[in-house]
Amino acid sequence: MRGFAESKKEKKRRKGNRAKGNRTKVFCAEKTRKGLSAENLIRQNKGPERRKIMEDQIGKMEREKRRDRILSALGAGNEPQSAGALGDRFGVSRQVIVQDIALLRAAGVPIVSTNRGYILASRRQAARIFKVRHTEAEVGEELELIVSLGGVVKNVFVNHRVYGHIEAELNIETRVHAAEFVRSLGGASRPLMLVTEGYHYHTVVAPDEETLDRIGFALKERGFLVEQ
Repeated sequence: MRGFAESKKEKKRRKGNRAKGNRTKVFCAEKTRKGLSAENLIRQNKGPERRKIMEDQIGKMEREKRRDRILSALGAGNEPQSAGALGDRFGVSRQVIVQDIALLRAAGVPIVSTNRGYILASRRQAARIFKVRHTEAEVGEELELIVSLGGVVKNVFVNHRVYGHIEAELNIETRVHAAEFVRSLGGASRPLMLVTEGYHYHTVVAPDEETLDRIGFALKERGFLVEQ
């Protein structure tokens, strides 16, 4: 009987411990929901949960530090830097750098992608207006040609004989942006150039005049550039 009683007592103790553990988990979850700091959560938790919180915090700090260093690297040089080169410099893969750049852009950092790598838009000093003409089917090709050579298509405008100057902001920096713009055309949405028989203008910005010269040459070679 004594052994049986002790067994029941032991069961009751284990049940109490489980209940206490569940209350602790609920308490921590509630505090997390209410915004309790990770540092306090670490103090309250032990074992695997504590290690996971600490690893998450360390990982977050490392990611933020790496993004700061990426910005410093882009700001320190005059030449575009590739994702591969940045990855080698900071000991991560090219894909990690691409993801970091995407997050920095989403946060409003003016990073521009060129065919040679990334550059801060604030360093883009040169600008030029190109008069071009092509078919509606060649809109994407023209835009991709410009951004692949390091330019950013700031706008498109036409000078209509009746309606005068008509302009639309574009800010197309990458091939992805160019593809998204082309997909947006269709149905009732048509290119502005159609009102002037295909003739239109783009303001293009780039790191330097040499880049703009290369863009102008490529547009001419392709037959898009209209000599003024």
